[in-house]
Amino acid sequence: MHTALLAAALLVGCLLAVQASVNLQLNSAVGTPYGASTIQLGVATGLLVVLAVAAGALGAFGGLPDVEPWQLLGGLASPLYITSGILLFPRLGALAAVGLFVTGQMFASLALDLFGLLGLERQELSAGIVLGAVAVLAGIVVIIRGMKAAAPAGAPGMSGAGRAGRLALGIAAGGALPVQGAVNAQLSAQLKEPLTVAVISR
Repeated sequence: MHTALLAAALLVGCLLAVQASVNLQLNSAVGTPYGASTIQLGVATGLLVVLAVAAGALGAFGGLPDVEPWQLLGGLASPLYITSGILLFPRLGALAAVGLFVTGQMFASLALDLFGLLGLERQELSAGIVLGAVAVLAGIVVIIRGMKAAAPAGAPGMSGAGRAGRLALGIAAGGALPVQGAVNAQLSAQLKEPLTVAVISR
């Protein structure tokens, strides 16, 4: 069972990179990253509503008055992540953009676990966790430095505030995803219906 869950998590991670590439093509067709994000989120929400109706899950909306307002904000991470992917993939490439997302996810997840935030059980810091975090950080540093070294002289986006802003955006967008997951877990515990939570979160 544990192996299956790990495999599923790996598959989802792969699909996130594919999603960003597909959204980039949608952006080319629409002409604006914000329009592309809106269409992608709209289609996803529509599909989730159909699934929720088919599963008879919409009754859980009746429990919304009993939830804390902050538990409804998990969905804010979705447009941030999607739009960031559209903006960063053509400027940084898939490897650097996804590397930044993973770095942000790792550090946000680390904070959630170590401090027991948003209802998660507090985890103790271990040597393995420290080594893993350092390895992820070292990996993205090597990738970004390698990109900068390989870029032609005067290439746009490889220095200055624009580059720093893109790096910060990638880490922030990645970091928003585990926070979204933790918030949605709290909402799911209240509503007892994951499909309804997925509709709200989109």
